[in-house]
Amino acid sequence: MTRKAFLGALNLALLAACGGETSQVGDPNVDAGTDGMEGIDATGTCFSKGRPDGGAVCGWNVKVVGDPAICRIPTDAGLIPPDVCNQLCGPDSQAHPTKVCYWSPPGTLLCGPGCAGRRPAGLGPNRSTADNALAKYFVEMAYLEAASIPAFHILSNELAAHGAPADLRRAMRVAAEDEVRHARMARLVAERFGGVVRAPIVARGPVRTPFEVALENAIEGCVGETWGALQVAWQAKHAEPSLRSMFATIARDEAEHALLGWRIAAWAESGLTRDERKRVEAARACAIQSLVASLKFEPDASLLQTAGLPRSTHALQMARALFDDLRSCAA
Repeated sequence: MTRKAFLGALNLALLAACGGETSQVGDPNVDAGTDGMEGIDATGTCFSKGRPDGGAVCGWNVKVVGDPAICRIPTDAGLIPPDVCNQLCGPDSQAHPTKVCYWSPPGTLLCGPGCAGRRPAGLGPNRSTADNALAKYFVEMAYLEAASIPAFHILSNELAAHGAPADLRRAMRVAAEDEVRHARMARLVAERFGGVVRAPIVARGPVRTPFEVALENAIEGCVGETWGALQVAWQAKHAEPSLRSMFATIARDEAEHALLGWRIAAWAESGLTRDERKRVEAARACAIQSLVASLKFEPDASLLQTAGLPRSTHALQMARALFDDLRSCAA
């Protein structure tokens, strides 16, 4: 995918929210093909660590303890039934049940909805504090932007171990430097609204296989970062004036990071087996479905007015237009 085609897809998606026609991407009401909570062990064989207890806004990870099969979690990556999500992930910052989560083997649930930024697999729970919707939003944003710094370094080292081209590794180092600035700007805004940002803790594991790297990149890069780039581009135009410059800076960088995710996908997935490529593509499709489902929630009024988040209707139009167009570009 060329840079021109990718940036064109972002622009078309922004236009779609201003009255353009869009087609449906997935059905946010489709579950993963299971029938709920039956079979969960009442003694606690299946439970999670790292729940945010209602303090998260964008996205968070939890570790599943015990045998995932007891919760009817699929062997491969995929969406989890909504009632299982709510039990294992915990509610979001507005006490909404968590209806969207994604299984990332071997033991992590990616709970949503998400924000801009690339979450590393070993990311610990956010211990930052905030007492209002704006502070929570920017605290979470600062936390995830800071977590993206080690995420890019880890990914760069892993791709180097697997023989990735030097230009990809160099681009990831530049992206990590961008995230340092993003985290600093978001932290200052979070503090302005009364939040206290704690540095993220990221546990570094062994070098993952090319399939594991491609699977995470499909979710975090091709979907998460791509949506994040589009969302902050919208915020650069609709946030309160004092915040627009920050969002504009982040939007320019995140568009490049999202494109980098698709470049990584093109390289990493080319070396996979046919079955592995199918599994990665299924994970990417499920992540899009998960994102679309998460956008049905209307943001708090303060986030619409001050942070410039799009209303649910606009966000859904943008997401559907974006991923329809990117799917056409990649075909």
